[in-house]
Amino acid sequence: MDDSPIAFVARWTEASTTSAPSFVASPSALATLTSDAQSLGVQLTEQAERVPAYELGRCERELKTLLEAISAAKTKSTAKPKFSFKRTGASSTPKPPSPSSYSPASPAAAAIPSAPSPSSCKPSPTPPSTPSTSLALTDRRDELLTLADLPTSSSSSRPDGKPEALLLSALEGCFVDLTSLMALLGAVALGDGDQGRSGAGGGSSFSALYLYNLKRCVVLVEPIEGSVMLHGCEDCVIVLGCHQFRMHDSTSCKIFLHINSTPIIERCRGLLFGPYPSIFAPFTLSAASSFAEVQDFDHPFASAANRSPNFRVLDPESQ
Repeated sequence: MDDSPIAFVARWTEASTTSAPSFVASPSALATLTSDAQSLGVQLTEQAERVPAYELGRCERELKTLLEAISAAKTKSTAKPKFSFKRTGASSTPKPPSPSSYSPASPAAAAIPSAPSPSSCKPSPTPPSTPSTSLALTDRRDELLTLADLPTSSSSSRPDGKPEALLLSALEGCFVDLTSLMALLGAVALGDGDQGRSGAGGGSSFSALYLYNLKRCVVLVEPIEGSVMLHGCEDCVIVLGCHQFRMHDSTSCKIFLHINSTPIIERCRGLLFGPYPSIFAPFTLSAASSFAEVQDFDHPFASAANRSPNFRVLDPESQ
């Protein structure tokens, strides 16, 4: 749906509010709500570069709360009852129990179910829904991954002609070199790899990049015009460029970034940001990079005098 960022945020907020699970939601209703929430996540990601940062952060927090509520409702609906009661024969006049057969029981034990475990009361952060894309590299370990490792049946465009997103998920100890991927697919799609290159990323044929649950990986990607979403990355070196950058629940990563907007992190620690190495770009980066202007949602009032402890910027002498 083509609408303004303000109209999209209003429509998205209304949809997320109506998707909240009820106290007695049935399993089929919860399945529908889960599908709706995943659809909301995809819509938010696709519109991320158009929505103001503060509204995007609010929507992401609302989506997280919604997913956690659905997860809690599923747990509640599938939990087995702790106690059960059997109806004995019907009687018009109840008879008091005889002293020999009467055994007192605690009224609280019969009326109050057992307390839930701490883990069910405090769910862990819910990862974002996996995007629907045929361009994906997943579940690999200790491998060198290049363009040749992408599915042979994949295409850089969807049936509607719009660019497809690229997903890297569940990789451990991998070296992912996709520095030739963007130029090649751009040349195939446009007839000239240098046409259409503008802004932060030079017009690659990918709408977005998703990096989920990477451990001890090196990722090299040429800049794209779309957005990049990272979640659950540990001990990685990531080289990329984009229009919008968001990183969640990640630790001990080095990010060498070219971007013309504010990078945003949340629930992250031990991050290092540096500039995108020009040696990996087959074209001249056309705009000044804002890689050092990181906004930490966990420290919204950080300043030059009171910096966030969760990241640091590479010193110019070290570059």
